[in-house]
Amino acid sequence: MTQNDNLAKREIQMKKIEELIQYNQKLILERKRELEERKKENHFLEEVYNDYRKYYEDVVKEKKQQVQSLDNLHIYLDQLIKTKKMTEDEIQDAKKEQTIILNELNKIKKELDIL
Repeated sequence: MTQNDNLAKREIQMKKIEELIQYNQKLILERKRELEERKKENHFLEEVYNDYRKYYEDVVKEKKQQVQSLDNLHIYLDQLIKTKKMTEDEIQDAKKEQTIILNELNKIKKELDIL
């Protein structure tokens, strides 16, 4: 098996994991909303609802921290490129990393929009 084959399989596995995570996050959000409505009728659900709300808040906080970290990395790479203290190959690698970072930023921002 070639390195490209291994990378392709790994990429497919990562995509499946990401889709599963997104599915689970949506499911938890739906259950949180459902519990929010039902707790009005049944006060025993209040604690369960609070657990879901806490999880939701933690996920949003984590996503916002990821956005901030990726923004910082993007800015840092941009500054490195502008200083021109890198070889042409290093500059090209930095630009590729910036593209990856921007794609990840967009993905996380979309996830935040869903939440």
